[in-house]
Amino acid sequence: MTLLAQGLLHLKWDLGFVADGLAWRKPWLIPSQGRAVKQAFARAFVLHNLAIFSTWSFDNFSEERFWEGVDQFKNEYPKAICPYRNTFDRLLRNEPVNIVAPGGVGST
Repeated sequence: MTLLAQGLLHLKWDLGFVADGLAWRKPWLIPSQGRAVKQAFARAFVLHNLAIFSTWSFDNFSEERFWEGVDQFKNEYPKAICPYRNTFDRLLRNEPVNIVAPGGVGST
């Protein structure tokens, strides 16, 4: 659930750029807003199965396919915040994770 919460927070950050709508009066911002929306869609696409399968106790969930999706997202959006593997590994080691910190590390 931590990965999902972290991903939803990142999705909110992706979409924060367009929270007040498209910048029709500042047309030079529209390409950036379009990229932000496209990135948000790609992130949501990666996370949607995690959310769905979490309601089914992860029955038939493919962790391999999930990480492939994360890697594909990272390749398509190299500047996007995407610390999910690091967060997962830290959780497995019972290390603290701060989902509000961009990299998942920091004061908790």
